Amino acid sequence: NEFVGSGLSTRMGVGVLEPATADYYSVTLTAGESVTIAAVGSDEVALYDPMGVALAVGVPAENLDAVIDQFIAPTDGTYYASVAGTMTGDYSLTVVKNAAFDTEPNDDLGTAQDIGGTEGALGWVSGGAGPISTETEPNDDGIVNNGMSPDDKALANDWSGSFLPTGGDQYEAYLTGALQPDADEDFFRLFASPGDRLVVAMNGIDPAPIGDTVLELYNNSGILIAYNDDYNGLYSLIDFTFGGPDSDYAGDFYLMARSYAHGYSGDYELHATLETPTPIFAGDEDWFTFAVNEGDPITIKTTTPAGGASEFVNLLDPYIELYDPNGVLVASDDNSAADGRNAVIHQRAVVPGYYTVRVTTSPLAPESVGEYFLARSTGIPEDWAEQNDSFVDAFDLGTPEGTNEYVGLTMDDSANEAVKEDWFKFWLPRQGMPGDEVRIDFTHALGDLDMALYDAIGTRVSGSTSVLDFEAISLQGLSAGWYYVNVYGYHGATNPDYRMKIRLSGGGPIPEDWAEENDSADEAYDLRQLEGHGNVFSGLTMDDSLDEAVKEDWFVFETVGQGVSGDQARIDFRHALGDLDMALYDASQAL
Repeated sequence: NEFVGSGLSTRMGVGVLEPATADYYSVTLTAGESVTIAAVGSDEVALYDPMGVALAVGVPAENLDAVIDQFIAPTDGTYYASVAGTMTGDYSLTVVKNAAFDTEPNDDLGTAQDIGGTEGALGWVSGGAGPISTETEPNDDGIVNNGMSPDDKALANDWSGSFLPTGGDQYEAYLTGALQPDADEDFFRLFASPGDRLVVAMNGIDPAPIGDTVLELYNNSGILIAYNDDYNGLYSLIDFTFGGPDSDYAGDFYLMARSYAHGYSGDYELHATLETPTPIFAGDEDWFTFAVNEGDPITIKTTTPAGGASEFVNLLDPYIELYDPNGVLVASDDNSAADGRNAVIHQRAVVPGYYTVRVTTSPLAPESVGEYFLARSTGIPEDWAEQNDSFVDAFDLGTPEGTNEYVGLTMDDSANEAVKEDWFKFWLPRQGMPGDEVRIDFTHALGDLDMALYDAIGTRVSGSTSVLDFEAISLQGLSAGWYYVNVYGYHGATNPDYRMKIRLSGGGPIPEDWAEENDSADEAYDLRQLEGHGNVFSGLTMDDSLDEAVKEDWFVFETVGQGVSGDQARIDFRHALGDLDMALYDASQAL
């Protein structure tokens, strides 16, 4: 209906509350549906059944004046919400069906909000401070305290939004500053967790390099936890790993930059590297929890409602993490949804229990603020091509041209998917040429998929079965006509997400291969763990597409033991068609 739901964000009512009066709203529910009613500006909210009998009353929350959380409708009918109370003035009422509403406090693992029995949660998060390139005065109390005073802490420049990812678990930040003679000290706030490592250097820079520097690191109680004077000549460097007696918490820490004995003035630079698997940014974040059975598929994804014509502005770039029942991080995602902005996680529960999701802002957009809908499921939904479970029900993809990608496909576990098969058909407009192929990409660990190709009368043409994260079938040499693609789960396997490509090269430029985009070390295609001497990967090209400005392909693999005589990585090609070379790097990318 028109009320808030998955992908929507609409207030049910906006009004002015007057003394000794109540406003009423109606909402249609079916038996078993949940409803959450949240109000700001009114401290009395109630829900009534179709006969006018009171069923539930709201309670206060940190971010709401009153909320009725996840009430389950006992019967079909029209229900009524009343808004009243001792408060007067403007109020806002929101109703969410079959979903939860972000109810604070839910800012950490211990206060995670239970969203079991719902399809997800509607919420709002804000990022921390934006990046800064130079210090801003005042960032100290102007008094030499031999430590950090409460005023020093309150005036500290927020440096947390300046830490940007540089690869792996590494985040770096830079800034410049200037110290005046006598009592000048510069304080900066950053965030860290136990196990994180911070390396920060303070050096003099032109035009007036400071003569002698000191760095001090404090916890949020003002206790000094690290100090350095002369690491690099007269310049300072702190290399500190959090988790000791005075740093065993996830939160804010404070860095002081000053001169030795407060006797020098001049310009300086701070360069910090933070090594952390889970960066923390100032601002609001939300945590949600739900129960899962062993072996259940888990799908978590965000959408960012509104932002369109005549809708409110929503610039949030969300980031999500999934934790197992022991509080161990098992997956995270930033921008892998189809829009390149939202986040998606597909996992399978290894152990039963309560899994927890953290929603925050992307480290690539730490200042972003806005609404999100967090959708969650422990089953695999049907995709947009259903019902296509047989040759005769094949989904018609028409006549592909160039590279055609079909995303959001699932091998679902619904009652309609008794046979774990998806069928598609397409028209091949001319004879298949080199580089023409049908391909599916998926995560093998979430369910092994295989693929077969049939002609128009149902004769099997080719197939692809492997234990990699893709299957591919060449169309080279095939006559024009209708072809049928059969994607099926190995031994009835399901999979929450796969995508299919049909690539027709056109016979001119050299097409991209199945491993693209893998044009840098950071994008290396994962061949996973290799054993034995029979690992052959064919159909590779050094293409001439616009995406291949740098003529490089990168691959990563893991060996099962120490290399012995005869072990090798090798490429075969025709030199006359283009000279290729090869290099091998270790895990630290050293040649």
